[in-house]
Amino acid sequence: MYSKEENQRLKREFWIGFAEKYPRKWVLYDTKIKDFSFKFYVENTKAQVQIDIEHRNEEKRLEYFEKIEAFKGILEGEFIADLVFEKNFNLDNGKTISRIWVEKTPISVSNRNHWDTIFDFFFEKMNALELFYLEYGDFIR
Repeated sequence: MYSKEENQRLKREFWIGFAEKYPRKWVLYDTKIKDFSFKFYVENTKAQVQIDIEHRNEEKRLEYFEKIEAFKGILEGEFIADLVFEKNFNLDNGKTISRIWVEKTPISVSNRNHWDTIFDFFFEKMNALELFYLEYGDFIR
């Protein structure tokens, strides 16, 4: 078990290692859509690449989700085959968002032997989502 400080140091080293292996600028929050973002997520059981749609207006949130869902066949056929689409995803804080994600298990950020696998997973899946967004983003916006 790591202390809070050790855990913070380990995560900092993880993200530095990822940036060194794949030095590029990711889209992440620069989607030109309010409350629509691409995210990396890692913990001690899994790693995920996510699209989070967090618009406060439920109609807008669902509209963006449904636009992406309309491209599900293309997205899964040409970019990422194993995506999970969840229209109403409940965060721990009680907020409901829409989330589309892909996940890799069982891996752990605490195990340095898993880092290269996580880095490669992050790069492959986020790169695919960004390529999709570059091609179909005008429609989604």
